[in-house]
Amino acid sequence: MLGKKVNVGVIREAGKIAQAEISPISDVRGSVDYKRWLLP
Repeated sequence: MLGKKVNVGVIREAGKIAQAEISPISDVRGSVDYKRWLLP
């Protein structure tokens, strides 16, 4: 991602990487699905 200009494709790529790396849990602040929805 370093050195790339920000555009829609780069943002989508970053979102896919983030989705693969996170492990959210359901709690009083929100469900797993909701927390995953927050990422692009």
